[in-house]
Formats: sequence, structure tokens, C-alpha cells
Amino acid sequence: MCLLNEFQGYDLIILGDFNSKVGISSTSKVVGNFGDEVINDNGQRLIKVCEAFGLKIQNTFFDHKDTYKYTRYGINRNGKETKSIIDFFITRQETTLHVHDVLTCRWCECRTDHVFLGETISLLSSKTSESKENVVEDVLEMRKYKTYLLYSKSFRDLYTKYLDSVIYMPNERSTQEKYDHLKEIIHSAAYDVLEIQEKNVLGEFFWDQEIKDLRAKRELPHRTTFVSVFW
Repeated sequence: MCLLNEFQGYDLIILGDFNSKVGISSTSKVVGNFGDEVINDNGQRLIKVCEAFGLKIQNTFFDHKDTYKYTRYGINRNGKETKSIIDFFITRQETTLHVHDVLTCRWCECRTDHVFLGETISLLSSKTSESKENVVEDVLEMRKYKTYLLYSKSFRDLYTKYLDSVIYMPNERSTQEKYDHLKEIIHSAAYDVLEIQEKNVLGEFFWDQEIKDLRAKRELPHRTTFVSVFW
């Protein structure tokens, strides 16, 4: 509480195991509708803290399959497998951070009964609108965007929503004008949502054999990748 008071006015990112089950809600600004229905005392206390300080439990606002939603797996006293969502990514409700997606990454080995929680966020860009226009208008430059982000439903929805908001095709425009307009907004949407792909960022160094092996494990049954390591 004291720390939160000290950092009023600053952007916050709070990550960790809260041992809290916060349930779901379709009306709350703290908890979204895509968590787990279970709520416990710790969860209620966490929600009250978030309400008091205007915080948002981000993972509960992104719709994913259970495989990419639950953050901890275990075995209870009866030998039954259990799962829960107790690790959270929390920010302010009003923030300059743009949270694109939050999901568990089962292919990242943590050597624990918790699953690695991954977040995709972006900060306010220092680029001016002029530089953005230059990127769109420079048709001679080969631009490569981070199209791999479209594998995420959240990014696909954001990209589609952006296009829907800017497409304008009046009948009085010529075919060439419509083509130029469509090309421009596709580049603009890709630039704003996906951003420019830096050269060689996904080269051989990134896609080494270790990473390939880890990613290959993500479709394996849960007990093969996690439970068998600990029990």
C-alpha cells in the first residue's frame, strides 16, 4: 500500500504470484470476463486494493483457450490434478502503456509448477506524425512488419478494428484513388498495430535449436511438460 502511494502519477507494471483467485466480471474495471470463476479471500483483498488504486488485472481481459490461461498446475492431497490462475500482470487502468496481449507460454520451461506468463505491450512512440507519414508514403522502401503478431487473436482483432475505422471508399473516387487509399491504410494499420520489423531480429540467432525445441513442446499434453517434472 505504501509503495503504491509513493508512485502515484507513474505508470506501473506489477507481476507475480499473488496466490489470489479473483473470479470474473463483465462490469468491473479491475477484473475481466476471461479468467476463472473461482474467487478466494486473497482474491477479494487484491480486488479491493486494485479498486482503491485504479489498477487492472490485465490477464483477465484477454480471451484465450484454457491452455494459455491457467498459470499454475498441481496435484492435491487426493492425487487429483488442479489448475488455477494466481499469477497476474497488473497495470493502472489509465496508463500510457498499450497492452496488446497476455497469455501463458507453456513452451518456456520455468522448472516450477507455475507457467511463464508472457505479455505484449508497447509504449508511447516518440515518432512524430510527420515521420509516420514518411513511412507510409515511401513506396520505394521495402517494409516488413511484425506479421507474426497476427497469430494472436488480440492483435488480429485490433488490426481489423483499425482497418474498419479508417476505410472510406466513396463511389466518386477513381479505381486508382481507391487502390492508393487502400494501400495507404493497410500500411498505416500495420505500422500502428504491428510496427516495423527490425532487420534480422528473427534470424538464426533467435530461432536456434533450443528455441525450436521449446516451441515444439507447446502442443504436448500438460502432464508431459510440467507435472512429470515435479511429481
